[in-house]
Amino acid sequence: MKKRIFAGIAMLGLVTVCLALAYKRVEGIPPQQQVRMPSSFKTAIEGIDIVGVNVVYDDLNDPVLDVTIRNNTSRSVTAILLQSVTPTHSSGEGLGSPRENPMLPAFGSGTMKFKASSLLENAPLMVAAVIWDDGTASGLPKSAERFRKTLTETAAQAEAANQAAIKKAAQEKEGPQ
Repeated sequence: MKKRIFAGIAMLGLVTVCLALAYKRVEGIPPQQQVRMPSSFKTAIEGIDIVGVNVVYDDLNDPVLDVTIRNNTSRSVTAILLQSVTPTHSSGEGLGSPRENPMLPAFGSGTMKFKASSLLENAPLMVAAVIWDDGTASGLPKSAERFRKTLTETAAQAEAANQAAIKKAAQEKEGPQ
């Protein structure tokens, strides 16, 4: 009888220690957060389609949407604007690439990462605008024009910064005069 009681107490002690260790391991895992998943997928450009969305986490453990987009056109895409759109609001993020290295080749597909926090709740995910390799824009008229203008300004600023860096490097190479 004493052996059974001792064995029961020992088992209870072992279970308590195991639970304490398991709790300690789980304690370091960050709490899961609600991810705003789009309710449907749409496109404003014929031939550009969202074919898949997965939720992944970045280095900071923030949710990111891995969006796979298919280009069924004969033109390459150098920039894309993805938005969640309601009748009164829109929110999203745009990504771009150099013309020499398009992000969506003609008749190809690509997977891009977009911040899940930039989306509206219960709103469809939409390819709102694209910039083609020839510099023209397609999509929702206001979004496409605004996106093209923003990319043009950003490219001009980057080119000016690049030219300034080249000039500074050339002056440093010449040395003091």
